Order: sequence, then structure tokens, then C-alpha cells
Amino acid sequence: MTDFENFLVKNVDDWAEDVTEKIAEGVKYCLYGGGKRIRPNCFLQSYAMFASPDESAYYFALGIECYHNFTLVHDDLPCMDDDDMRRGKPSCHKVYGEGQAVLIGDALQNLAYTYILKAISLAENKDRAIRAATLFNSLVGGEGLIGGQSVDIDENTVIDENTLKFIYKHKTCDLIEASIVCGAVMAGADEKNVKLLSDFAYYYGCVFQLTDDILDKDKNEKNTVLALKSEKEARQLVDDLVTAAKDTLLFVKSDVKYFISLLENTVNRKK
Repeated sequence: MTDFENFLVKNVDDWAEDVTEKIAEGVKYCLYGGGKRIRPNCFLQSYAMFASPDESAYYFALGIECYHNFTLVHDDLPCMDDDDMRRGKPSCHKVYGEGQAVLIGDALQNLAYTYILKAISLAENKDRAIRAATLFNSLVGGEGLIGGQSVDIDENTVIDENTLKFIYKHKTCDLIEASIVCGAVMAGADEKNVKLLSDFAYYYGCVFQLTDDILDKDKNEKNTVLALKSEKEARQLVDDLVTAAKDTLLFVKSDVKYFISLLENTVNRKK
């Protein structure tokens, strides 16, 4: 296991000792379920571009992973996207029931902020850590990720290009931006590099979601790029965004190899 994976398991195992059995089981079921850890790794890699990651950085990254899994649990619920499978196994609500899944998701969200607060308490520069946490909260809240999800599931939403951009920006890109930019902020990056990484995160988030839409074309979901464009046009849009993302990274004053690799792996994935 990676250093982060060991850190995650140790801390969640410790937390679970004092937690109601079903909540503890459900949180572990979700967190130990084979996720790619893209968002916490983005945080740690972004942090490492400007400082050496310490324990506080790992706690912040762990908070991000908990928050991401909270969104997945709720996203899969019958009242949301109604997905029965997640990461090749039954979704949380299929295993524990809908009511318990809501509470398991709530516990994951609460745990996310527990770890982010721990990160602040341990941070050498608490002002930067608080700034990162405030930014994170804004990007994943009602004005960010949750707002994007609201528009996405609203039965009255009419999909046009601007609405789809709004959904992509907030439902997908904002948590990716939070992961990348908060790492840089907490590590002391200057404003120019923070802005460049924010722009990259947006381009990358759009590439991530567009690639998902193209790979899931047989599901015929309504709020995707394929509701507005042909697959050929969608693939051209992905190519344009990849170019924009790489061009943005050219100006970042640090080693960006990880993010170039992440971008290319996302475009080339088959599922």
C-alpha cells in the first residue's frame, strides 16, 4: 500500500472503534473500496510542488477523500442518480439500505471536516491552512459542488451549452480544483501559480467528465455533452481542453510531470 493508503486505513480504523457498528462498517466499505485516490493524490502532489508534505497535509488529503466518498454515496441513492453499482461492487445503499446510506454519507462528510480541522491544528502555518480549508468549503458547498449536483438532478433543468458548463464546472471540476489548489495554497504557492493551477483544474475536470460521458454513451443519460454534440465533436472538445490544460502547466514554476501524466491517463482510459 502507498503511504497515503496506510495513513487512511490507520486513521479510519482508529475512528471506527468508537462508532456505531453499521456506520463504521459502511464508512469502511466505501473508503476501502478500491478508489483511485485521484483527489487526495492531487492535493499531495500539488502540495509537494511547493513544500514537503507533512502530517497536516496528509490529514487534509484524507479529509478530501472522505468528502469525495460522501458525494458518491449520496449520488448513488435512488433519489439522486440511482446507481446500483460503484467501483465494481454494490453501492452503499444496496448493501446497507437507503436510510443507513444517507447516514453513512453524512458520517463521511462529518469525518472529512474532522480531518481538515486536524490538519489545521497540526499545520506549521495555520493561516495558510485556514485559507485552504475556507476555499475547500466554498468549492464543495452550495455555491460549488452541491449546487452543481442540485441543477443536475432537477427535473426542470433544460440542458443547453451554458447549463451543461455550469453542471460540469460545479459538480465535477470544483472538487478537483479544491484538491489541487488547496494543496498549493497550504504549501505556500504564490498567487500566480495558484491561479494557473486553478485553470488547469478546470480544464482537467472537464476532460475527466467529458471522457466519462463518452465512455458511458450507451447509458443515454440526458445531462451529458452527447445531448448537445456528436461523439466526434465531443472528442474534439476533449482534445482542445487537453491542449489548454498542458499549455497552462507550461507556466507553473514547478515540476508538473504528475499532472501531465494524470491528464494523459484520463484521456486514454477505457472505463
